[in-house]
Amino acid sequence: MHYLKIILVGIFIFPVLLGAQNLLMTGDGEANFDKLENWGKTSAQIAIDSSPYSGKSCFKMTSQWGSACGSEFIPVYPDKKYKISGWFKRSVDGGKMSLYLGLISFDLNKVLIASKYVNTVAASETELAVPCKAGDIVIQVKDASKWKIKTKYNFIAFATDNSGTYRDLPNSNITPVISAEKQDNSWKITLSEPCGKAYPENTPVRLHHDGSNYTMSAVAPSFTAYDWEKYSTEINAIAKSGTPGNQFCPGTKYVKVAILATGRGITYFDNFSFEEVK
Repeated sequence: MHYLKIILVGIFIFPVLLGAQNLLMTGDGEANFDKLENWGKTSAQIAIDSSPYSGKSCFKMTSQWGSACGSEFIPVYPDKKYKISGWFKRSVDGGKMSLYLGLISFDLNKVLIASKYVNTVAASETELAVPCKAGDIVIQVKDASKWKIKTKYNFIAFATDNSGTYRDLPNSNITPVISAEKQDNSWKITLSEPCGKAYPENTPVRLHHDGSNYTMSAVAPSFTAYDWEKYSTEINAIAKSGTPGNQFCPGTKYVKVAILATGRGITYFDNFSFEEVK
């Protein structure tokens, strides 16, 4: 006999049938929450609305260009496949909109895996030409010919795995890079702050870049659902590096489910779910 267990995730109440595939069965606005602070990282104002897909109420993102994320940490496993889905509609006004579904990833200690810890730059692997000290803001590497430093979003990662398997990821031993300049027998790398640790000569390094901390799929690049439509995306396995929309980023052990709506319209959602699929 299966037993019904109730799990509170973010502002959602999810009935989960133990032994079943679905981790999260429902996510609707039926519960009349007096407070909506249970949303975690969110830029959109969330309200309960009385025009649901089913039942008596749904959720409404009342601000434009908004993201919403539940506050509960959900354990995930790299050998399983998951599906995020829900029913959505938008306001008639507001012009062009896009809709994304996805995740924010966390490690075993429930620490955010920032995109700069996993976003590697191809062919940027090299080594320190000379040792560096924790207070250094200028260091020397052997070859930075593939490093294109164009923005403040580039970082040097230290103690990397340059074998191609990226076993060091997520790598938080990073420092922002300002410039890379060719010298006689090495490259001069200027940092915007001290590198923070001492590293010996020949320490492997690579270039990383920053980006969004969301792992997102564009389920509706042109979001024109003025009546309720179901949207979904699947996530399968751990990526070798980066934050691709259909894979967990390296080191992911927990996630928070997220919604991103861009544009000037209002987004409504109901029956939101996060399921294991086989």
